[in-house]
Amino acid sequence: MPARLTSIPVGSPALWFPLRGRVVGRALAVLALFGCALTARAFTEADADTMFDAHAKAFYEERDGRAWFRESTAGGKVSYWMRAEQMEMVLDAWERSKDPKRME
Repeated sequence: MPARLTSIPVGSPALWFPLRGRVVGRALAVLALFGCALTARAFTEADADTMFDAHAKAFYEERDGRAWFRESTAGGKVSYWMRAEQMEMVLDAWERSKDPKRME
């Protein structure tokens, strides 16, 4: 005897529960497979030194016995808050390394 077809209302949970279960199941499988491979890497002290040196090379200016950080690589006077951030960056680099050249 053939299976009897019944009509299921469109909004019925019988239609979307199986589909939702498959989607969620697949999403969990993908997370389980790739989630273990997604690990965060912290910056090392060498990374911090490299970033500080690159910033100094791009923005630090010395002329006529004076030294300052420029606003951009094209030059320009540093704004108040930008200068405060740059001073904080130099102090953080020195506190981390205790290297006197960071304070020059």
